[in-house]
Amino acid sequence: MKLPGLVLFVCTGNTCRSPMAEGIYNALAIHNDLDSRAISAGVSTQEGMPASFGAQNAMAELGIDISLHSSQPLTNELLERADAVLCMLEAHAEIIKYRCPQYAHKVMSLFEAGHGKKGDIRDPFGGDEKTYHETALQINAAIMAYLDKFEKEN
Repeated sequence: MKLPGLVLFVCTGNTCRSPMAEGIYNALAIHNDLDSRAISAGVSTQEGMPASFGAQNAMAELGIDISLHSSQPLTNELLERADAVLCMLEAHAEIIKYRCPQYAHKVMSLFEAGHGKKGDIRDPFGGDEKTYHETALQINAAIMAYLDKFEKEN
């Protein structure tokens, strides 16, 4: 199985989880010289919102800068461009599969993609610094597990 060229991470507002996932994935891809990159979007957001301060701070702790992030709504064009669509909630994946069945083959939750079983990445929105940090670590672990699958197969 080939590593996807473009991974699209999806959450609700595209200000917390999916920007963190995008930042982590791109940092790992650059560090490991992978021919793969990530973008992110939200199923219920407006365009142009920055990443939350909690998400920015959690990423800064990992040495990743997402301060220039600008939210974008999920579109058919983004779904078409992406080779893999990894959602923060099972519900996000189900919504996309229902609304856009032509892309169902490339949609799943990030937790399932990484750990091979159903699960969600909880939303830290409105939480304290510890909550954002824990969410960032959960996202990082799922992405590392996801990338490990490709490494083992090649």
